[in-house]
Amino acid sequence: MPIKKRKAVITAAIAVFTILIEWFYTRYMINHGLENKTVSMGAGQAGIPLVTLPAIGVFFVLLASWSYAGGATLPTRGRPEPKDREKSAWLALLKVALLLMAAFVTILLLPYALWSNWAWNFLGRNQGLVSLYVNTSRIWEMTPLWKYVSSLNVSALITAILAVLYAHKSPKIKRLK
Repeated sequence: MPIKKRKAVITAAIAVFTILIEWFYTRYMINHGLENKTVSMGAGQAGIPLVTLPAIGVFFVLLASWSYAGGATLPTRGRPEPKDREKSAWLALLKVALLLMAAFVTILLLPYALWSNWAWNFLGRNQGLVSLYVNTSRIWEMTPLWKYVSSLNVSALITAILAVLYAHKSPKIKRLK
């Protein structure tokens, strides 16, 4: 399979995964107090939920991050790829995709998991964790809208920074004259 088709397959998988994660996260935040207002466009009855606008922006940031980091790991154009390196190219693209998606999901959902009642009962109430909880309690006093937007934007920003760092660290292939 040509490299461009491989990248297209992984891009489609990332798009579907990102949409699912953002949909579940949006539903979670709506169930925890986020208002789901709709703005009607024109004379029609159809409207755009305002909650989806930050999610759409994060979707495009993740696709752009993947495209940048994935393009940096691919070999340069000019020569066809040898048959024995075909599998390694798939693995390199998959590794970048999994790294970026794991970073996004971890940064987006880990704070909610760590500060849940379940996690506190599981971890116990040791002094270091209680002081961490007290020092970060102002974050959890924010309104659901601010939590939603800041969580999405911070996780997308860190994922984009990670993509840039990974792309600059990836080995460069020297062109032959």
